[in-house]
Formats: sequence, C-alpha cells, structure tokens
Amino acid sequence: MSSELNPKLLKPHPKNQDYYADLTSDKYAEVKRSIEAGGIRDPLWVLPDYTVIRGHQRLRIALELELERVPVEVKDVSPEEAEYLMIADNEERRQADDDPIRKAKRAKFLKEYWGVRVGNPQLAQNGLIGSGKKLGDVAAAIGEDITTTKRLLKLTALIPELQALVSAGKLGTTAAEQLAYLTPDSQQELYAAMGEAISSLSVQETKEVRAQGKEVERLQAELEKASARAIEAEEALREAQLDLADLKESLDDTIREATDEAAKKEKEKVAKLEAKIKDLTQKVKVMEQSKNDDAAKVLEFQAQLEKAKKNLLEAANHQDVRLKQKLEEVQAELKKTKTQLQTKEEEILHLTKSQILAKDRYKVHDMVSDLARMVGQQVNKIYLEVQQHNNDPDICQSVLNCVDLLIETSKTIRSWIMDKEGEIIEIDLTTPLPARKN
Repeated sequence: MSSELNPKLLKPHPKNQDYYADLTSDKYAEVKRSIEAGGIRDPLWVLPDYTVIRGHQRLRIALELELERVPVEVKDVSPEEAEYLMIADNEERRQADDDPIRKAKRAKFLKEYWGVRVGNPQLAQNGLIGSGKKLGDVAAAIGEDITTTKRLLKLTALIPELQALVSAGKLGTTAAEQLAYLTPDSQQELYAAMGEAISSLSVQETKEVRAQGKEVERLQAELEKASARAIEAEEALREAQLDLADLKESLDDTIREATDEAAKKEKEKVAKLEAKIKDLTQKVKVMEQSKNDDAAKVLEFQAQLEKAKKNLLEAANHQDVRLKQKLEEVQAELKKTKTQLQTKEEEILHLTKSQILAKDRYKVHDMVSDLARMVGQQVNKIYLEVQQHNNDPDICQSVLNCVDLLIETSKTIRSWIMDKEGEIIEIDLTTPLPARKN
C-alpha cells in the first residue's frame, strides 16, 4: 500500500553507490522530463526508517524539482532482503551499468544471499540457503556468463585503489584478476611502488607479478616463522643460562651446607654418645647398690615369710572352727530368707497383674476419649461449614452419608461389648475412671 511523503525525509541506501552508478546524463535528462510532465508514477520503495531501496534517481530528481510529495511504498524487511530488493528491482539500471567492480559486488551479494556453494551462517538462519540457485543464476542476474562471473567475483578481493583503476577502465579485468590472488598487504606494497603505472602491466606481466608475490609471501612467512623460532631459541638459551647460574650457586650452597651439616651431625653424635655413656655409667652404679640392698632384703623377707607361715597355720586352725559355726548360722538365715522371698514374690505377682489390668483400662479409656474429642472437633468444623453452605444439596447429602457411617460404626463398637449371655452391656463412657496411682 502506497502513501506520499516529503522527499526531504528520505535518505539513500548506504550501499546503493557500491552496486550502481548514477544514470548517464542523457538517460537522467529523459527521466527528469518525464517526471516534470506527469509526476512520479511508480512509488519509491523505502524501509520503515525512510531508507530508499528502489528509486534513488527519482529521489534525486524530486529534490532537484523541489517536489513536496512523492509516492512511497514501505517495505518492512530484513537488511539482507532490502539489499536483495535493491539489486533485483533495478532491471533498467542494471542493464546500463557495466562497471566490472559494481557487477562483481552485485554478484558476490547474490551468491551469498542465495547460498551458492559457500553459505553464510546468518543467511542460513534466515532460511536463505538451500534456495536451489546456482552460479548460473548469479551470472544471469548480472547479465554475464559463468566464466566471466567467476572472474568478476575474484575482483572483490582487490584493494580499493586497484578496484578504482578497474572501474576507471585503466586496469583490465584479466590482469586485475591475477593481482587479486595476492594478499591485501602485497597489493598495497605493489600499488605503493608503482602507483597507477600498474595499469600498464600486461596479463603475462601480472601473472609473473602474481607468481613473484606468492613467492615473496611464502618467503616472508618462512622468515616470520624462522624469526619466531630464533626468538624462542634465544629466550630458551637465556633461560637456560639463568637456570645454569642458579644451579651452580645452588650447588655451591648445597656443598657448603652439606659440609657444615655433616660436621654438625658428627658433633651431635659424639655429644649423644658421651651423654649415653655417662648415663649408663650412673645406671651401673645404681644397679650395683640396688643389688646389695636387694640381697639384704631377700634375707629379711625370708625370715618374715617363715614367721608368717607359722602364724597363718595357727590362724587357719582357729578360723576353721569359727567358719563352721558361721556356716550353720548362714544356712539357717538363708532358709528364712527364702521363705520371705517366696511370700514377697506372690504379693508382687498379684500386684503386677492388677497394675497391668488397670493400665489397660486407662489405655482403652484414653483411646476412646481421644476418639470422642476428635469427633467432637470435626463435628464443630463441619457444623460451621454446613451453616455457610446450608443450601448446597451435595454438602448436605455428604453430611447425611457421614452420619449414617457414624451410626453403623457405633453399632459395630457397641457389639464388641457383650456379657457372657451375649447381651450388650450399657456403659457410660463419659464417666471418668478413678484417679491413677503413681
């Protein structure tokens, strides 16, 4: 959908001059006369930011004629697609623009946009690769055959200065293609040395320059590698020399320290041996004195032992009589104690059974009380909920179902409590049991 804008708001696409030159003066004058007479019929294509992608010459004419409004059609597309439309929708200008460099740039973009041979990861994300286009389609788009298109694509590797010579017609495309195989640095050095005189080189001479340049590049690469290796070797030698000096110094220190340490260790050994000998000598003296003392003690102990044996024999005879009497007394006391113990055990057994029964009563009472308390709590909660939703039939039915279940449960519990004749015993569960005894 087209609209109108003031041409002063529009701006040319930054790559338009890379792909196309301005119309020739005659063609430009013809288009200008047509616009003066009937205005701009076909709308200019612009991006949302008013960048023109089709109609740069019409914009130029509109500004010269000081037109206040021009028809435009906004294309909200990606930068890549905008660039493609700028090339694809300039059929008339493309036929008139035969500049090899501009053709080469258009061919390079179309090749990358269509994903011919070498794809672009960004273009692949945009779904552009896999379009089925081939190099022949690129050639047809720029109006050339495949061989010429390949040669033109190589020209995009030229530095800007050499591209300018080709665009000016001073440097042929065949010779320029040979120079394009050199690295940008080599091209720059060659141009700096020859200037525009490079245009006078024949194709054969450019081939020779290309071969020489490649050889120079190879030699430079080798020289850089050799220089790098020399620097590494020099650094390694310097480090080795430093390591050697450190090693010598460390060796001298080690030898000196080892000598001092050995003498010190020997002195320490001698001092330790002397102290040990002194200690052993003292111990020998102590042991000799102890030996003499022990001999005297042995004689004394032997006399005491004999005396003790005699006293023990006399005491044993006397103790034997006393022990027999004591044994009789103990046996009588033991018999009495057994009788008392048996009586006590019977009392304890009876007491234990009573305590167990009482404990069980309290346990059952606690369980029933807990159940009654929980039921009461839940009944209160249910009552509050029912009051809030008294008109809900589902809630009321759920409560009635619960009541029926509680009635059935009560009947089951009541059936457990029966006497020997099978009649239910009426029990008041609200009556508390007697107070527990600790």
